[in-house]
Amino acid sequence: RPRRTPDSPRIPNPKHTVWPDVSDMGRDVAHSHVLAALPATGSAISPLRGLRIQDRTDPAALWCVGAHGGAGESSIAALDPSWRAAEHTWPRTETQPARCVLLARTNLSGLLAAQAALTQWASPATRPPVQLLGILLLADAPGKQPKPLRDLAALVAGGAPTSWQVPWIEAWRTDPVQSVAVPTPLKRLVGELRHLACPPPSPAPDAIDLPHHEPVRHAVKEG
Repeated sequence: RPRRTPDSPRIPNPKHTVWPDVSDMGRDVAHSHVLAALPATGSAISPLRGLRIQDRTDPAALWCVGAHGGAGESSIAALDPSWRAAEHTWPRTETQPARCVLLARTNLSGLLAAQAALTQWASPATRPPVQLLGILLLADAPGKQPKPLRDLAALVAGGAPTSWQVPWIEAWRTDPVQSVAVPTPLKRLVGELRHLACPPPSPAPDAIDLPHHEPVRHAVKEG
C-alpha cells in the first residue's frame, strides 16, 4: 500500500486569495459601542478584529504596539529609554494622540494580525486615537523569506504610512537587548524613529515689520 503523508500547510498566495474582509467591523456602530463589545481583559483579541484601546498615563516619546504575541515590541522599545512597549493594545493618552509604530513578525499569522490592525486603524468607525508612524516587520527566522510571504508582507506594508524591515538578530534570543551590539541597519532605523517621534520644533515665523505711523493729533476747541 502506498504510504500516506500528512499534507503540509500551504501559504496562501496574496494574488489569488481573498482575505477576510474586516473593513466593515463596527460599521454603523458608535466607537464606544465597538469597544464595549471587546473583552476588557487580555492582551489581544481576535486577529480579525484588531487590537484593544487602553488608557495610558505614563509618558512615552514613542509607543511600540505589537500586532500579536511575540511581535518584538519589548525588544524595540528597549533600544531607547524614552520608548514604551504598549504590548498588544493601542495607547490612548489624555493630551495629544500617542505616536506609535506597529510591529509584526513576517510569518503568516503575524502578517495577518498586522493587516487586521492596520484595517482597524484605517476604518473611521474603529480608528484608535493614535498617530501611526509606520509598521516594523521583524524577521521571524534567519535566512531568506519565502516569496509568498514576501508578497504578503509588501501587501500589508502598503496599508501603513511607512514600513521598515528589521533583520533577524540571533543574539536577541539569548542575551538582553541592551547588551547586544546594535547592527548598523538597525542604528539607522532607531535614528529615523527618534526623528519621527520627536521632530525638531518648527522655526517661528519671521516678524512682520509693520509701517510706523505717527499718532494723529486732534485739535481741541477752547471754550
